[in-house]
Amino acid sequence: MLDARVNLIRDDFEISNIKPIKKRVISGTALLREHSDFNLNKGKQESELIYGDIFSIYEEKEDWAWGQAEFDSYVGYLKKDSLDGNTPNPTHILSKLKSTIYHEPDMRSPILDSLSIGSKLNIISEKGKYVELDSGGWVYKSHLSDINYIAEDYVETAKKFIGTPYIWGGNSSAGIDCSGLVQTSLRLAGINIPRDTDQQYQHLKNSEIELSLNHLQKGDILFSDGHIGIMSDNKNFLHANAHHMATIIEPISDVVDRFSKGKGFEHVCRLKINN
Repeated sequence: MLDARVNLIRDDFEISNIKPIKKRVISGTALLREHSDFNLNKGKQESELIYGDIFSIYEEKEDWAWGQAEFDSYVGYLKKDSLDGNTPNPTHILSKLKSTIYHEPDMRSPILDSLSIGSKLNIISEKGKYVELDSGGWVYKSHLSDINYIAEDYVETAKKFIGTPYIWGGNSSAGIDCSGLVQTSLRLAGINIPRDTDQQYQHLKNSEIELSLNHLQKGDILFSDGHIGIMSDNKNFLHANAHHMATIIEPISDVVDRFSKGKGFEHVCRLKINN
């Protein structure tokens, strides 16, 4: 059976007859919902796109667009006002955890929106310490890197999120969940993986090693039933979690003690880190 999270499945029309329209996210974040009640604005949050992500639209109805994220193929509904049909090649990427879009190139001017790490931007002009976005607004120049920027040490990227609130389906500095933290950190390292924990294990299982909590090292990715995180060193676990409702580092022994009431860790995958 096809996975509806990443495959375009509809009973009410034939997908193959539709040519998708590609649009770019131009809001700081855009919540991707499983479904939408077009009148009541309902629908469970499944994931989150950030500024610059591309979304292929197959249906538009009222305030919503149904389609698929280009990056990880996740399917769902986005608010139409978060999208723009202009899809230029980005010139820069946000390499700080977060930044601000100002109305003018002045920190005292009105704030238009907030950006999260990994946002891909098209810069059209520069004034002093600020650069102008093609979609409008100004961003502090030193928060950006060239579009080819790669943060190879994904553990250090994940550490930037420490203290970020836990939000189911979150994928940004405003709020993030366990699989979103791992996906985002690896994405900045140039490693593309799927969105959800079970998908991520299937994608990474060729790098699986024997599970031994006494022989872990920095960068090891641990999986339990429905949870994922990264070892920050050989004794401490970095994860976004609902127990603390935040992204934290804590001793792996503490996590194992909490898991003793249910399933513990089941898999560990070891990727190469270029420090």
